[in-house]
Amino acid sequence: MPGGVRELIAENLMVMLRGLESCSGNDSLVSESTMRRTSRTLPVLLSGSDFIFSGFGSVVAYDNMFGPSNFNAADLDDYLVMQRDWGVDGGLRSVDPTTLEAMRRQAAEATRAVFEYLGLADFDDEHVEAVVGAEGSKDLPDTDGVKILSAARMIEQSGLTVLDIVAALAETGFTDIAERVLGMAKARVTGDYLQTAAIFDEQMNVLSALQDPNDYRGPGTGYRPTAERQAQIDAVRQARSVTDLVKEQATFADPDRLVVRGPAGVGDDPREVVIGVSPAFGVKLFRTLSGMVSTTRWSRSWPGWRRSSACRAWCGSPTPSIWE
Repeated sequence: MPGGVRELIAENLMVMLRGLESCSGNDSLVSESTMRRTSRTLPVLLSGSDFIFSGFGSVVAYDNMFGPSNFNAADLDDYLVMQRDWGVDGGLRSVDPTTLEAMRRQAAEATRAVFEYLGLADFDDEHVEAVVGAEGSKDLPDTDGVKILSAARMIEQSGLTVLDIVAALAETGFTDIAERVLGMAKARVTGDYLQTAAIFDEQMNVLSALQDPNDYRGPGTGYRPTAERQAQIDAVRQARSVTDLVKEQATFADPDRLVVRGPAGVGDDPREVVIGVSPAFGVKLFRTLSGMVSTTRWSRSWPGWRRSSACRAWCGSPTPSIWE
């Protein structure tokens, strides 16, 4: 609707001013358009909000039975870059692929162990391997719907609780995961996570508007990430340094194709071609973002440049050179 996003932002502000919960930048899905979804949250980033949103959907949209959030698992990489680019703490951090695979494998093995221990289902190694690398249910082998319903009935009829899950994890050797699940159960019983703007720290302690009240007193007094947290925000896994770029470009260098002939002056040869290039062209940069090497780009853009006696290249330096 006209002005709809402005109304959403105003509603979030009103709710937060009254000490109530607010989904802020990751409310329910506003559109299937990536650009419109992003525009919904940009005002929150621009304003410097200390609390971008209370959660991030780690489930792909087609598997979310509750209702897809504005951002979900398919947006993780983009959101991590947005965090870095805007310099905000959006609550997420990058994990290297090796660590992530190990965590997913441990989770898959623990889940299989619990299901087998409780007599709910058996999963073979092929299924576990598929789970480790799967993005969603579409990447998993076909399952038997009858067995799923049978397991659901067993859970309901036997009255299984989270404590049974904790016991099963401990008995099958996953004691660290058992402790974490027990910690989550304690947090749910305590209920502090239901307070306004609540998050868990590394020790599963709740920080909220009640236990950790907002003491904002003007510009410069709001939340600032610690040096350790800032390093996590900046460490985007797909980031490339200038050194990486120059090293890659060097593999496309062809020093014999372009030769500096001297300073570029005013010419009178009608066959010469005058173009503007970067100072790094032919020196440190030899390949464009589209994958074309320097001389290939020239030949495609100006078919007659090879027939000219010289190419006057204005590269932005104080003394332009003539390349032949």
